[in-house]
Amino acid sequence: MTADGRIVNPHGYPDELVRQSIAAALKSIAQRRSRSAKAAAETRRRRQAFKVQETARRIVAGAKLGPRPTCCICGRGIDDPQSVARGIGSECWQDVLQAIEQQQAAKLAGALP
Repeated sequence: MTADGRIVNPHGYPDELVRQSIAAALKSIAQRRSRSAKAAAETRRRRQAFKVQETARRIVAGAKLGPRPTCCICGRGIDDPQSVARGIGSECWQDVLQAIEQQQAAKLAGALP
């Protein structure tokens, strides 16, 4: 198919068959791209969750992450002075706080009989 919508049909197949084949191929491409986009989004989500857990572990261990102009979790720029000082943006900070609480609760649960 050309850019202006004309069908290139050098073997003389029926136009309707060619159009159906092109439509099926385009649908298949769209489905494959959709699956790939969903898989990529899931991978990004897992990577960010890992970064949050790892950052929480480092904070509990006493590591210093800031000051830095970008968030160590998502990489976005930070403007808030408090966020710059800790090296984590305000949106990601809530996730890190929650992960710290979970890690501390797990540590306490493991320490008790």
